[in-house]
Amino acid sequence: MTFRRSLCVCLALILALSTLSFAHAEGQKKATVMIYMCGADLEAKHHQGTSTLTDINRGSGMNRDAVNAVAVLGGSASWALGYDAQKMTYVELGGRRSTVTGEGPLAYMSEPQTLTDFIDTTVENYPAEEYYLVIWDHGGGPNLGMCHDFWSDETLSTLGLGTALSQTKLAASGEKLTAVLFNACLMDSFEVAAVIAPYADYMVATEESMYGMGYEWLGMLDTATPYDALCKLVDDTYKLNETAYDAQGDDVINTVSLVDLQKVGAVQTAMNDFFTAVTPDLDEVSFTAVSGQRRDSAAFGMGESGGNSCYDLVDLGSLVNNLRDHAPAEADALLTALDEATPYVVTSDAACYGMTVYHPFYNKARAGSWMQVYNGLGGPNAYLDYLHQFASILTGTPLADWTGLNTDVPDANKDNRVLFNLALTEEQAAHYGDSSLDVLRVNDDGSYSFTYRSDKTSFEEGRLTGEYAGTALFAVSGGDMVSPPLYYELTASGQYRLPAVVKHEATEDTEAFESPALINLTLDPTTKVLTPGGVMIYDEPSGGYTTIYNLSFDDVDSLSVTVDTRTEKRDENGVLLPFADWDVASSETWQADADDSWNFALVNDVYATDQLYATFQVTDSQNYVYSSELKAVKPEVIIDEVFVTYDDLGMALIDKATLAPMNGGAILSLALTNISDSEAVITLDNLTVNGQALDLTATCYGNGENWGLLPEELQQLVLTIPAGELEAIGTITDITFDLNLRPTEEDEPFGTVPVKVQANLQL
Repeated sequence: MTFRRSLCVCLALILALSTLSFAHAEGQKKATVMIYMCGADLEAKHHQGTSTLTDINRGSGMNRDAVNAVAVLGGSASWALGYDAQKMTYVELGGRRSTVTGEGPLAYMSEPQTLTDFIDTTVENYPAEEYYLVIWDHGGGPNLGMCHDFWSDETLSTLGLGTALSQTKLAASGEKLTAVLFNACLMDSFEVAAVIAPYADYMVATEESMYGMGYEWLGMLDTATPYDALCKLVDDTYKLNETAYDAQGDDVINTVSLVDLQKVGAVQTAMNDFFTAVTPDLDEVSFTAVSGQRRDSAAFGMGESGGNSCYDLVDLGSLVNNLRDHAPAEADALLTALDEATPYVVTSDAACYGMTVYHPFYNKARAGSWMQVYNGLGGPNAYLDYLHQFASILTGTPLADWTGLNTDVPDANKDNRVLFNLALTEEQAAHYGDSSLDVLRVNDDGSYSFTYRSDKTSFEEGRLTGEYAGTALFAVSGGDMVSPPLYYELTASGQYRLPAVVKHEATEDTEAFESPALINLTLDPTTKVLTPGGVMIYDEPSGGYTTIYNLSFDDVDSLSVTVDTRTEKRDENGVLLPFADWDVASSETWQADADDSWNFALVNDVYATDQLYATFQVTDSQNYVYSSELKAVKPEVIIDEVFVTYDDLGMALIDKATLAPMNGGAILSLALTNISDSEAVITLDNLTVNGQALDLTATCYGNGENWGLLPEELQQLVLTIPAGELEAIGTITDITFDLNLRPTEEDEPFGTVPVKVQANLQL
């Protein structure tokens, strides 16, 4: 920041304050709420600032005789209410509409002094027993800060927020704000709490990206204690976001916390004690175990399934619990301190304690620069030492030699799905982190296209196993595929995400926009249809994808998806690189209106197997990604001359299948394992033989002590097909049927597994 810019901003602020004419009630009130609204693109494109002001004016139930609510508006290219975006606008709230109390020259909301002067002016003109500060705009966690101002193209850093609060007249007189509240994503972090703890009693924020904040708590401020009013705020904000997450199919963890800032110092002390004990255990030998414990911790702001748009934030309590065995006594003390510092937390994940910390892991590209920022936040020295040690190994030389990754097909008697194996060396197995199985299609020119991905890989005794279910993702209309096979990602919970560019035409309420996005898709395992829900828009200032725009696929007018073909590429050691790092041979863009004339679906058996090749994407404990050699996908897994195609869908596994002639008919035998979480009776119905529907069923029950199959129980299902049903059939070539799982006392199934059997059985 240059001295010239700072000087200009300060002069602008002086001029702004001199033009205000506050029309407030005389005397001290119970509470004053200050809203620092940096509109940014949230207002300019989506009018979310205007929506918040309307909610406060019409829906908060605020008692204006006892409570003041004032806001400063800036940082946006435009305001839907018609305010001059090139000036600062000051408004009073709580009536039917906002009352403008003054305007001033433009000041940057990314500058600490702008916030300091807003607080000082408000406290002077709206004296009260309690003061609440709402920070409204984008949030990027402790490293990226908040309030990205359109005019300065800069962000108020976490340290800048602390500076702003430290310079207020309240701070100078030894007084504190009652609470700092974040209507901004990802700000519920220990680091933010520690920075503002000297200047406020409480903090309310969310660990995850958020869709908004409830404001009915304002209606309680005249009679309730600050704690009770803020608990109401936590509840309402959680419900608001949970409704949006559910409606849009987001699989993130919803956590909203009330933080007692006076207890944050005890957390810092306990963190020092804990990580003082943990850090000596962290070296290249133990790193894989610690890396796995970090991977298993509740994570927030994951962006594109991790990677370079990930904010690398984890819940502190979840992390400590995973690392607990390194220092049990110190861990318990830290968890106790954390419990006391977060007296009211509402969360969808019981592992979460209500405050995140930065922990480098997925976003290695930013680890260096973010660690520099983190050094300046003044966090616990022992935790800083731990992070530096972890980051040094994370970004250092690979701990294993990853050459020689050869994909193979398992023994035929393992089961009758198309499975692939990858045997790791002892060294590789010691530093294994995660994996997926990808299937690529070879084109006539020798390039490859993405076809399929599965995260259902298992790692046992140094061997990876992954399943190819024979599907690819398409846009489908009237049963016809209207797009190329589309690239998709899978989140840690298995949710599908489609990278795309979405476009929205201008309406009366919103501006037009076009942006890179990730579209959340929810899979119906029976129909294989994927329903689009929430749309995560790329936020350029933070370099990540965010849900804060509160967009669903219904808000999109059109989309375009780029489909690349790529040519094989290897590193200097001859190791095959991940498909995303291969050279692009050609690109095709599929475009469509976002209407109901088509839908996304997983389509079975689109390509001949001799066109397809499987490869494992192996992620080591340092988050380096490697590919195994390509292996042709062919129906090589045959059991007793029967080839079975199906996706177990996490419900029913066919461990063995046989088809044999019997008295002119046939007998089909299946060894079934219930892999669902519930006891279930499994019934075979919707049977066809060579395309002919037969009215035959068979049922598989439990072991006699229980009516249905218990989870992981294996039993035999036998279906007899009489000769009379097969009179016109000389050779059975294909059979299809459904395996329906139903609770023991219910008629309706809770899951269905479609199955296809290929055979050559002469009757």
